[in-house]
Amino acid sequence: MPFDFLRKRLFELSLLTFSILLIFTPIFYYQLYPVVNNDFGVHLGWAENIYDTPQKIPENVIAHALWQWLVFITKKLFRHSWNTSALIVILSCVIASAIILYTLIRKKLSPLLSGSLAIGLLIVAPIAAFYPFDHLWYVGGYIYPNVYHNPTILLLVPLAILQFYFATETIQGKKSTWIEIFITAIISFAAAFAKPNYAICILPALGGLAFIRLIRKDCVNWKRLFFGILVPTVIILVWQFSLSFSTSSESNSQIMFVPFSVMRSFSSNLLIKFFLSITFPLLITIVYIKDLLNDVRLQLGWLGFIFGAFYTYFFAENGPLYRHGNFIFSGEISLLILFVGCVLFVVDKKFSSTNQVAKWIILSSGFLHLYFGVFFYFYMLNVSK
Repeated sequence: MPFDFLRKRLFELSLLTFSILLIFTPIFYYQLYPVVNNDFGVHLGWAENIYDTPQKIPENVIAHALWQWLVFITKKLFRHSWNTSALIVILSCVIASAIILYTLIRKKLSPLLSGSLAIGLLIVAPIAAFYPFDHLWYVGGYIYPNVYHNPTILLLVPLAILQFYFATETIQGKKSTWIEIFITAIISFAAAFAKPNYAICILPALGGLAFIRLIRKDCVNWKRLFFGILVPTVIILVWQFSLSFSTSSESNSQIMFVPFSVMRSFSSNLLIKFFLSITFPLLITIVYIKDLLNDVRLQLGWLGFIFGAFYTYFFAENGPLYRHGNFIFSGEISLLILFVGCVLFVVDKKFSSTNQVAKWIILSSGFLHLYFGVFFYFYMLNVSK
C-alpha cells in the first residue's frame, strides 16, 4: 500500500513537472537566449563573476546573491553553458513552487484540480481592465503577483511559500522538533538571501500576530518563531542593510520615504488598479469576514501584504535605483502569498455556508485574474523574443 501511494504520487508530480516545463520553458528561454540587457542578462553577468572576480559585483547584489551562486554551482556540476545553467536553475524554481503548492492543495482535492490550481497560482495577474485605454501591463500601476523578468524574485517564490507555511504552523503553536526548527531556519535564511523583499513583510506581520495571540493567551511556538524565523532572518537582513546602505557602499543608495512617487511615475488611476490587483482575495475576505478572525492563513497573508503594499507605494531608493522600483517586489511577492493563503482557505472551506451568488462572484474573479495572467504571459513571451 505505501509503495502504491508513492508510485501514484510520483506519477502525479511527474505530470505536473512536465506541464510546468511545457508552459514556462519558452518564456524563460527567450529571456536567456540570446542574453540581452534585461534583468536575466545583468544577473547572469554577475553570476559569471561571483567566484573569480566578486569585486566587479555591486555590494547590494552581493547581499542577495543566492541565485548567482546557484547558477555558478550548476555550471560547475553539469558543465553546461552559463545560459543553460541559468535556465536549469530558474525552471527548477518554478517546478519547486508548483510542487509545493500541489502538495499543500492535494491534501483536500483531486490530482487534476490540485495541479490546475497550483499552475494557476503561478500565472494569475491583476485584472488589467485599463489595458484597452492605456496599453500598460507590468509598469501600469498594478501589483503583479507573478512576474517573469527577474530571476531573483522567481527564486524567492518557492522559499516564500514554504516560509509562509512554516510561519502559519508556528503561529498556531504546532509543536516541532529541533530538526524542523533547523529546516525552518534554513528556509528563512535562504529566502532573505535570495531577495529580502518578503522577509521585511513577514517579520512585522508575524510580530503583530504573535503579540495579539499572546494577549489572547493563544498558543504560539515561540521556540520555532525565535530560532526558526526571527534569528536567521534578522541576521541576514542586518548584514544586507549594512552592505547595501552603509556610507562606504559603492552603490551609494539610500532608502527614501516618497509616498506614491514611484508608482505614480509609471501610471495614474492607482487606487482602482490597486483593487483590481487584489479582487479575488478581497472578495474572499468580505464573504468570509468572520473566519478572518480565526484563520491564521488569511491573517498572515493580509498582514504581510499590507506591509508589502506599504513598501511598494511609500518607499524607494535614491539615485540610479529609483526607477528600478525594488520595493515593488515586496508588494508582488506578498500578494502572491495572499493568493496562496486564500486558495488554501477556500480549498478547506469548500464554499460551505456561502450563497450561490457569492460563490460564483468569487469564482468569476479568480477566473478573471487567471485570464489576464494568461494574456500577460503571452505579452511577456512576445516582448522577450
